Amino acid sequence: MRTQSIALAAVLLLAPQIMHAADFCLVNPPLVGKGFKIPSKGKCKPFLGFGTGVTGIWTGGACTNSLGTLVHIGVQSLDNFGIESVSIDLSLPALTGSGEDCVADTNLAGGGLSPGLCTSIATSVVACSPSTVPVP
Repeated sequence: MRTQSIALAAVLLLAPQIMHAADFCLVNPPLVGKGFKIPSKGKCKPFLGFGTGVTGIWTGGACTNSLGTLVHIGVQSLDNFGIESVSIDLSLPALTGSGEDCVADTNLAGGGLSPGLCTSIATSVVACSPSTVPVP
């Protein structure tokens, strides 16, 4: 009985850590997906997170192809400077890839709308440090 009580206590103490998923971190752009995990083959999941070093909430989604060899991530952010949209294809299981980062300046007080600028990017998934990144 004592062994069962100790085991139960250990499970209860560790449960919050086990239930809280680690975050997902990209190098370029520097994004953190809170509790995000790459979807399984043929599935899609929402992406919610933030940028590191920049303001703004990032929302979007990710879908893994039916072969499980590629995940497409599309996210957007809106802040007081404009709209930014990132579209990335990551190869699996390597977790490296490329895509486009597009920015449109919508700050009317700062000079008006711009037609936008897209740049090609290379990116990869890295281990978040800490594994659950605090929201700024």
